[in-house]
Formats: sequence, structure tokens, C-alpha cells
Amino acid sequence: MVKTLFHEPASGPVVPQPGVMHHIVVADLRRVSARLRLRAGGVDIGSVDIAEGTVAHVRLPGADGDEAASLLPRLPAVRVDVEPLPANLPPPTVGAEARAALASATPSLSPAAEETLLEAFGLRTGPKIETPAPPSPPPAASAPGLEPAATFEDLLREATAAYLRRAYGRALELFERCARMRPDDRRVVHNLARLRRRLRRPEASPSPGKASS
Repeated sequence: MVKTLFHEPASGPVVPQPGVMHHIVVADLRRVSARLRLRAGGVDIGSVDIAEGTVAHVRLPGADGDEAASLLPRLPAVRVDVEPLPANLPPPTVGAEARAALASATPSLSPAAEETLLEAFGLRTGPKIETPAPPSPPPAASAPGLEPAATFEDLLREATAAYLRRAYGRALELFERCARMRPDDRRVVHNLARLRRRLRRPEASPSPGKASS
């Protein structure tokens, strides 16, 4: 199933929407595998293959691999369709240096565009649809005035949204809370390492049961 995440307006100025670079950073944060099909005026102009959040292949007219990846930040507004990643891909043609350049070139994202993109990838931060669930034991009583603790997935969505807003300090705090809940989650480990490199902070080692200030 193809999901269209960007539409070119029939006329008038381009409406700000998530572009290909935004798709790449969200895929990286959430370890998504997909093919981004790029189209302009109804014409297929290339694709980006992403395997578990890592850009593996980029194809544009007259360029592929690292060369094509270097052109993505300067690509005019295009329509982006998300497709399943084909099986049996060839070895990656985009190297680590080109991927790092893509990560550093990610533009900011408006809240409305952020919500559109997260929803399209199945990572919506808005209200959840309630589904029937078997009865569960009542939660343990909490101290008066305290809100129920957030679930791991709630924190992960909030951390991803903070990263996309470039609120890196807040994102780091939230991903560290995720790490205390699931220290072996690959998405959390990956994003903490990336944020600490960006903020040049060493790995924290909080005492068990004690949150960092």
C-alpha cells in the first residue's frame, strides 16, 4: 500500500508540508524500513531506500549513491510516496559520511507538518483510538496530585516529536527516561547515541531508581 505524504498543489505557492528530508529523519528516529518514491508533476524522478532507519540507496536523474544523497537537501518540493521496502536489496550505495551529512541538513518542522508525518508513518502523537481490551487489575494507588506514569510508547512518541522540533535537550531527557524503562530497545539506544553526539554529552549513569536532574 502506497501512502502519499506530500501533495503538490494544483496552483499557487507550495503549502509547507513534510519533505523528503523530514521523512528521512523520522525513519531514522523510529528505525523505519521503507522506499520513498519521489515524484514531480506526476513523473517519477527517483527514490530513497531506507533499511531500519538507515539510508541505503538514493537514486535521482543522472546520479545515485553518495552523489544523489548530497543533492537531496537541495531538492525542490516534490511529492513523496511511502512504499514497502523491496526484498533482496543490493549492498548499500550511500556511505556513512553521506548519511551524516543528510542528518545535519534536516530542516525544522512545523507542528502541523510534524503531526501529518508522524501519523502517516503510524507514529501519531494525537488522541489514540480506544480498542477493547481484557480487564486488567486496578493500578496501584498514587500519591494525591500525581498524574499516572506515562507508558513507554507515550514517552517514545513525545521524545520523537521533541527531536523533530529541534528541542534536543528535552528529547534527550525523554529518551533517557525511555532507556530506564527499556534499556535494550534499539530505537532508544540509537537515538540516545545520536543526541549525545549532537549535544556532546557523555553517557549518563544514573543510580537505580533515581532520575537525573
